[in-house]
Amino acid sequence: MIITNKTAETIEKVFGKWMDIGVPVSIEGNNLVINPRYFSALLKINESEDLSYSEGIAVNNLPDVEKNSCLRLEGYIGKDEKGSGIAVIGFDGLPDNLHLLEKRVDDHMDEILKSGGLRYLVGLGESIKTKKPSNLRLNGYSDPVKFRQKKFGKRLRVKDFEKEVLQYVSDLKNLEGIERVATTICCEREESLFLDTEGSRIFQNHDSLQIVYILQGKDKSDKSFNLISNMHFVGRDGFDPKILKRKLEKLVGSYEDRRFAERIDSGSYPIIFDGAAVATFFHEALAAHLLSGKYVTDGDSTLFSESRLNKQILPQGINIVDGPSLEQGLGSYLYDEEGVKAEPITLVEGGILRNYLLDKSSAAELSKLIGEEVKSNGRARSQWAINEENAIISEPRVSNLLIDCDNLQEEDDMFTLLVGLVDHYEKDFGLYIEGAAGEVDVVNGYFKLKPIRAWKVDLEGNRQMVKDIQIVGNPDEFFQKIYAAGLPNRTSYGMCGSDSGFVPTQQRAPAMLMSEISVVTERKDYSTDRLDKGKE
Repeated sequence: MIITNKTAETIEKVFGKWMDIGVPVSIEGNNLVINPRYFSALLKINESEDLSYSEGIAVNNLPDVEKNSCLRLEGYIGKDEKGSGIAVIGFDGLPDNLHLLEKRVDDHMDEILKSGGLRYLVGLGESIKTKKPSNLRLNGYSDPVKFRQKKFGKRLRVKDFEKEVLQYVSDLKNLEGIERVATTICCEREESLFLDTEGSRIFQNHDSLQIVYILQGKDKSDKSFNLISNMHFVGRDGFDPKILKRKLEKLVGSYEDRRFAERIDSGSYPIIFDGAAVATFFHEALAAHLLSGKYVTDGDSTLFSESRLNKQILPQGINIVDGPSLEQGLGSYLYDEEGVKAEPITLVEGGILRNYLLDKSSAAELSKLIGEEVKSNGRARSQWAINEENAIISEPRVSNLLIDCDNLQEEDDMFTLLVGLVDHYEKDFGLYIEGAAGEVDVVNGYFKLKPIRAWKVDLEGNRQMVKDIQIVGNPDEFFQKIYAAGLPNRTSYGMCGSDSGFVPTQQRAPAMLMSEISVVTERKDYSTDRLDKGKE
């Protein structure tokens, strides 16, 4: 399927017909008609090409190529100050023929009006007992937009990067204790069209390249372990061979350290988090979920509720900006999935909470909560139109986070401060953590971070890699233990998961030193040796 102006005109034609059709109801003998307020459509086409390699040899002769398309239709039915009944239908595998597409959209519009009308009536009934009926949803306003993004140009292909990626495999295979070197190259392009009955028509596209190296080796105890380096680039011009080489040099160093990594006891330790780990921490423990306008206005996220707006939530000197328009950012986009321009927003300024990630509905709800008008800041995003069970509704999501701090220390000075805290708290060592993956409970804010790499640092400044640890805690407790921030700034990349699926994000932050952070050591590996040990 190809997205063109004709595609938009086809869907708009169907919307025009159904905007003039209402849902007839009779209440105590009074005949009423519930009219639609608003329709929107989001169409996506995704094409991916990936190829996996083992020991530098392609697993398949040709790359796996997948191409799919999906369409999400939303309708707001009924017009009440409390909101409308919303109905959402999503489906994939769209026909190339526009006549067939028109018929398929038209077939679903009857269900949208009826389901939305039902939710509207149920919501009005709920309002007898509650001021916040769950079946009514506000539809905030945004100006209509006409926009067509220039395409990246030549499509990314696996073969274009194969030579560059595989040239390092032979050296990796010669590492001591190595058992297997696996590599994957994935090229992806997504094109989208958003349109609505307010007059918006927005065409966008996004190209990305992902390169993955997996090293499987044996440690000093002859136990197998894996180390992964996951790299993301945006567009052909975003690929940088120097970054690839630098990342692999770091992977090799980490592999050699990991072979002799030690376990430590659970407890509290002073910790330096490198910039990538700090970025992931602020993503998980604050911005990406706990500052989602959806969770805040629904009452699910109470840790940073609207009562804390314009109040101190972080130490002074810490600023957090979400920037979807960042050039070649992994999470970048120009307009969100509700047709709202995506501008940079300051979430935290000098440690003070200033804003939330907002779509149109959560902005309208927040306006009611704080008594002043708030508009969407263009954060409505989703992965696809449907999941395995039903249609997906877009929600406020983070894009490219930038965490900035005043009075940054030099890198060497950060380790001097770490050793000082180790001595102050009478510990044998502190920890230095590079990178992390994590998750958060949006209700209580409790989160877990699993470091990509971690070292213990003793009083002499000596480093020894450690393994199998997790960082656990509550954001407020962590923020109170920030002791210093320093260079260098580093970036982390990932796919952020939520009810609306997985969306690409990136985060950049300085390193941070924190005093006495809780560390939990994972269960020890008691698996027995391989039966063929020593018989190769």
